[in-house]
Amino acid sequence: MGKPLKDAVVYAMPKERMAPTKDWETVIFIENNEFQPFVLPVQTGAAVSFVNADRVRHHVYSISPVINIDLPLDKAESSKHIALAKAGVVVLGCAIHDRMVGYLYVMETAWFARTGKEGTADLIDLPRGAYDVLVWHPWMKGSPDETVKRVAPNSPSVVNVDFVVPLQIKNNRKPRISASSPEHRGE
Repeated sequence: MGKPLKDAVVYAMPKERMAPTKDWETVIFIENNEFQPFVLPVQTGAAVSFVNADRVRHHVYSISPVINIDLPLDKAESSKHIALAKAGVVVLGCAIHDRMVGYLYVMETAWFARTGKEGTADLIDLPRGAYDVLVWHPWMKGSPDETVKRVAPNSPSVVNVDFVVPLQIKNNRKPRISASSPEHRGE
């Protein structure tokens, strides 16, 4: 049996209808020269801002196909909200501190969660229906489509789904832009 995997994104893509879009705003904190959280799952349409809680200047950037970010932040400064209209992986870096890496995982579903240190996540308020449940992590080998598991909850009960996620980078936070998209295309 493998070890629990923290910061994996577990999400459910409905088969019959699209997930409702939630308009919401979220924040990534920069503390101790790290993005907090390291991985942030969000739905398309969400907006994210950055708060520099460090006593030094940072310059957040991303050259992802999802969104380009070029955001200098003085110490104790916050950014405006940035809209995330497109699904995919956003690798975040700091132009001043090369070791700073974080990830936004933008999906076209409202049903997702990030695993904690125990390696578990709960998908809350999943309506009845058929779903493909997938997992993504910045260090995993392969694409989320290779992890898909079908679930069909008939009531608001607990459905357990276990994943084995093979990793390609261990204990090293180097940026990696994945060619895969979180968008699941059912056929």
